[in-house]
Amino acid sequence: MKNILVDESIFVFAKRADILLYSELMRFLHLADRRNPLRKFRLIMTRVSMMRLGAFPFYHFSRYIMGFKKIEGFEKRRRRSKAALEHVGSTLSVPTPWRAILPSLIPYHNKRCLMDLFMYANEAKSSALKANGEKMLSWQVIPLEMCKIAQVAHKKDLPIFSFNTDFTYFCGLPHKPTKYIDYLNPESFLLNIDSY
Repeated sequence: MKNILVDESIFVFAKRADILLYSELMRFLHLADRRNPLRKFRLIMTRVSMMRLGAFPFYHFSRYIMGFKKIEGFEKRRRRSKAALEHVGSTLSVPTPWRAILPSLIPYHNKRCLMDLFMYANEAKSSALKANGEKMLSWQVIPLEMCKIAQVAHKKDLPIFSFNTDFTYFCGLPHKPTKYIDYLNPESFLLNIDSY
């Protein structure tokens, strides 16, 4: 069984039947389903991604207390988090925003490496956009949370499967003999899933 780090994007796209590669994505999720005796993949997700889906107890409890159970956005998150919990084998922690309040809890080396990663990935993306005659806009900046996910993938030596192609900018880093992370592009990965 192969371990793969995923983010919330695959569960968001799994609820959109009109996307390209939908049937291939459904097949992948079937091969990763924890109830499937022929399971081929073990999905791992960071806690940040799980929380984005609403997969934590207080979120579901607060929906009913605050009377939000009929709001479409909350219902979508509930369905997506349920799908994630059926497939994800385990979760990994990354430094969460509240830890910024107590910087002494995070070793200086880790913070410096994270900021270096943030700067490198965004410079690589900016250069790629310039090569296509485009200018990088503020909403296109790769967030720090993605850098944390890439750090986890690197430390645990896990490939990342995501529909967010910004992960490609973390693959090659200067002065590194090998790839920093292994990013599984949806098109090439899903179409060649049997050979993986």
